[in-house]
Amino acid sequence: MDYFTLSGDEAGWLRNKSGATKLGFAVQLKFLTWRGRFPKTRLELPPDAVEHVAKQAGVAASELGFYDFTDRTAQRHRTELRKLTGWHECSKTDTLKLVSHLVDANWHDERRDEQIRAELFRQMRHDLIEPPTPDQVTAIIRSALHQADERAVAEVAARLAREEDCPPPAGRAGLHRPDRRRHRTRRYCGRGRRQRRRGRRRHRVGTGRHQGPSGQRQPQLATG
Repeated sequence: MDYFTLSGDEAGWLRNKSGATKLGFAVQLKFLTWRGRFPKTRLELPPDAVEHVAKQAGVAASELGFYDFTDRTAQRHRTELRKLTGWHECSKTDTLKLVSHLVDANWHDERRDEQIRAELFRQMRHDLIEPPTPDQVTAIIRSALHQADERAVAEVAARLAREEDCPPPAGRAGLHRPDRRRHRTRRYCGRGRRQRRRGRRRHRVGTGRHQGPSGQRQPQLATG
């Protein structure tokens, strides 16, 4: 019954109310702190919990039968309780923050619907956010799963790119793949040197500076 025990401040919030209104306000308050949302009907309230709250409020438990959880009075009570407790309905900003939190908390782990759902309701309770409709909850979970998959793929791609750019670790130099561009550059450079040497030899023959077998310069024969 701890969840349905009124604190000193909570008991003070009942002073300007009486009868069914007082009891209805009190049970809505304690159900909110227990389940993180307001009750939709009287049937959601455990009978022993209603008895416990009624004794604290000084009202007969039967008075709750005259309290309509769907009328304007109940709605006004919920608005008042939100201001007093800090609980609030899930806004668009809350939705974006919840999706971001779920992605951060689960993108690197195995992602299952039940796991994401449990974390979502835990975070909503932590942030004093009333759960949205079931369809909205499903949309939040699907969006979080999709974004978590995208982040996981991007992280793997970034890690592979880093590994390709980094030098091989010490002791494994013989296992890494050679840089083909470097070998290609060396091959082209060696080809260039050979072509330059051939060009110099042709130049010497054309200018009469060709050396004979003895190492001495041979005069160029005159023609005609």
